[in-house]
Amino acid sequence: MRCLSLHRTDLTASLVVFLVALLLCVGVAVASGVPAELGLITGIVGGLAAAALPGSSLHVSGPAAGLTVLVHEAVRRYGVGALGVLVLAAGLVQGDAGLVGAVGGGGLAVVAVGVGTVAVLVGWPRWRAAARVAPAPLVAVALAAVVTAVLDLPVRRVEVHGLLDAVRRRRLHSFARPAEVGVVGTVLAFALIASAESLFSATAVDRLHDGPRTDYDKELIAQGAGNVVCGALGALPMTAVIVRSAANVRAWARTKASRVLHGVWLLVFVAAVPAALSG
Repeated sequence: MRCLSLHRTDLTASLVVFLVALLLCVGVAVASGVPAELGLITGIVGGLAAAALPGSSLHVSGPAAGLTVLVHEAVRRYGVGALGVLVLAAGLVQGDAGLVGAVGGGGLAVVAVGVGTVAVLVGWPRWRAAARVAPAPLVAVALAAVVTAVLDLPVRRVEVHGLLDAVRRRRLHSFARPAEVGVVGTVLAFALIASAESLFSATAVDRLHDGPRTDYDKELIAQGAGNVVCGALGALPMTAVIVRSAANVRAWARTKASRVLHGVWLLVFVAAVPAALSG
């Protein structure tokens, strides 16, 4: 495979996407009723696996809020141990579809931090010299983190034990689950919703940049491959998502290297300092 080219702005863009993705991966996992690690694993796979495959150039993949209700219901009905087989099967459906297409509360202080963050996002790009050094989202997140720490604002923490422990806790016998009607319906729902969200997002992102256009069949194959890996690890389903993708484009990413690097930063951060996410 040809080595990924790295534009000078891809590095800063990957850091912006990493910060956005870190919060969203944890938030989507908690909202879905599963351990935070499973959302982080999906984000890592979205960067290291799906992003490296042909399809879209600037699209960023990871756990998505659009599947939260469906995942929560699936976990409630079948158990978190069965999530892997559901996601893996959905990934196979997505990949097949692509192949077929190819062949045919802290009160006022918290409010002030929020308002200040928006102000930075709006005002920073107007200061052109500074905007060339660091993207507005990166500055906004950094300043918000510093203010939160200095003022000791109430921040809800999540429990993160480590990625390997999360993977080991998955139950292999779940992959032998009989093909119940409900299970098949859930798999198809995962595949259809994730595919639709990915393709709609790809269309929107293509309008934000002048780079290569998305090959939709290859994108489906990449998303399917990513979900097969996520399923094998017992993680959340993955889709390409507009929030992270738009942040990537607006941070002046030029190649898919920024997408891959954001997965690297997620993996390094969670593996090296898991305690930073919990407390």
